[in-house]
Amino acid sequence: MARYLEWQSAPAGSQAMKELEQFLLDRAMEHDSPTLLFNLAREYLMAAKVIRPGALILAKMVGTARKGAADLTSQLVGHLLTKELRADLERMLVVDAGLGMTRLEWLVSPARDASATSVKTAIDKLAWLRAIDAHQMDVSVLPNERRRFLAQVARRSTNQGLERRKERKFPILLAFVAQAAVDQLDEVVALFDQAVSARESRAKSKTDEALVERAKKGEARQLVMELILPVLATRRSPMMRWAGCCASGSACSGCGRSPLMCGIRCPAITAGCRSWTPPTPICASSPRTCWPRSTSRADRAPTS
Repeated sequence: MARYLEWQSAPAGSQAMKELEQFLLDRAMEHDSPTLLFNLAREYLMAAKVIRPGALILAKMVGTARKGAADLTSQLVGHLLTKELRADLERMLVVDAGLGMTRLEWLVSPARDASATSVKTAIDKLAWLRAIDAHQMDVSVLPNERRRFLAQVARRSTNQGLERRKERKFPILLAFVAQAAVDQLDEVVALFDQAVSARESRAKSKTDEALVERAKKGEARQLVMELILPVLATRRSPMMRWAGCCASGSACSGCGRSPLMCGIRCPAITAGCRSWTPPTPICASSPRTCWPRSTSRADRAPTS
């Protein structure tokens, strides 16, 4: 049946099995999920018309591919893991007395808001990453999927879990700090932009409130003027009698101004007389005598 359908078997050590091992190693550099690798191997064998070996044998091949991917990763980034860098990565897993947590936990914790404290903390993280030259680490020798996977492992793992990985922890932390240097710069810019926008929004709100308050005060002043002006313009108003104007609105004979303006500002009225009386009567209700301020009551006599 297999010969009729042009399928071939794959005994141990055959060319088909070597090709399968290389395929699994390449896929393990991109994906670390055992289930995914098992399904990819099954699909590969079906496409190549190779009879699948036993499930236990295929599972062992998947485990070998994952271990081979970890060893290959260490080889590719080995030239970056200097003694000084290893010491810096080791210190990331030690609790810092000033922070009260490990550097890894400190770097992983996101900003909760766009306050000034959060912006300062984000800048401190970026400064620490640049102090260990994380922004200059070239990990492009690893596939993008592998770098993202290693960085995700660092974010999800505890310091104890990474310590148990021994030498395998260094490529994981290296990929994490290289990715964090890029992400942290973006976070600083985003937080600063949000903080500035929030300040601008609050300033605009305060400005609008101040304008509304000013408008309310203007309306109050306008209301007061609307109440006062009709009183001043009344014919029997004390102000109009003091100004010496007639009901017809005649001009003041002392300065020629309007009665209201004359009664308030005319120096001929306010400076020389206690009560203003025109030389010639303007109207029947106007007083007939203007007594200077220096004239005593006894000397005042009505003129005919």
